[in-house]
Amino acid sequence: MNLKQRDSLVPNLRTSKTEGQSNFVNPGAIILGVGTDIDVTPKLKAFLNLNYIWLAEPAAIKVALQTDRLRNDLGLDASFGFKYRPLLTDNIVISLGMGFLRPRRRLP
Repeated sequence: MNLKQRDSLVPNLRTSKTEGQSNFVNPGAIILGVGTDIDVTPKLKAFLNLNYIWLAEPAAIKVALQTDRLRNDLGLDASFGFKYRPLLTDNIVISLGMGFLRPRRRLP
């Protein structure tokens, strides 16, 4: 069982098709974010995004992990990168970026 699906920030505890019945308990996410796109030149655009992520209801995850040592804040999600359009159209777009999740400090 995964906390979320690939390429998604939304937690849903859904299993894959091969692992059996799906769990429809959604812990929900609260995401506080800020981001910007900056046109460096007409051909080059830079972007930056910062999000802090909390779980709205972590009770389902506590049951799944069989622990009481779980808080509802997950951590900081950040991404940045560049988009380059050499022909000034959207026919050719070259993107380069990086993203990471810095988890909240663990409990002792």
